[in-house]
Amino acid sequence: MIEFNYVVQILLLTLAVTIASTAVSAAGGLPLGYLIAKSSKKAVRPVRSIMTAMTGIPPVVAGLCIYFLLTRNGPFGSFRLLYSPTAMVLAQIIIVLPIIAAISYPAIMKVNSEISETCAGLRLSPQKTFRLLLSESRSACVGAVMSGFGRAISEVGAVMIVGGNIAWKTRVMTTALLTETGRGNYATAMLLGGLLLVVAISVNLAAGKLRGDS
Repeated sequence: MIEFNYVVQILLLTLAVTIASTAVSAAGGLPLGYLIAKSSKKAVRPVRSIMTAMTGIPPVVAGLCIYFLLTRNGPFGSFRLLYSPTAMVLAQIIIVLPIIAAISYPAIMKVNSEISETCAGLRLSPQKTFRLLLSESRSACVGAVMSGFGRAISEVGAVMIVGGNIAWKTRVMTTALLTETGRGNYATAMLLGGLLLVVAISVNLAAGKLRGDS
């Protein structure tokens, strides 16, 4: 028998954690992509290498990093954030931020030269120049953020490690799918899978409108 309150709570927690981690990652990743695009090739080469390497970081490694930082004997153990939604958000940020930066950088780089010269001639502030560059590369930047969102909402390993998959507290849709399938609760698992698919499709449709797709 499907417990609808249980499913709704999992859905809401999933959206809250994913939106929070994606928003923070976009707030850091897009400016990082901008700074890389504005920097000289020699200065930016090691940063690009690190960023590219980080896009392929195994989720369990990201989860372990946050786990060791937040565990009782870790440097931030006094905050007691382990096995909480906050810990899950932090783990997802490590995974998502490099992805957003890596995808947005080439798009910003493509329009950087012409736009920057115009902005310099108009004596626009760096903040206005950044906003204009984002506007001109909007399609790619929206795609970068949506790629980050998709990566976050489908994450299993990292959130399992730092969240603990605790029912009514840190269980999200991906970990719930594994749990309910393992228990033989296939109706609940299929409902969660269907909801996850609906969310993914809805987000992609919304992203298409933001990009100006027909």
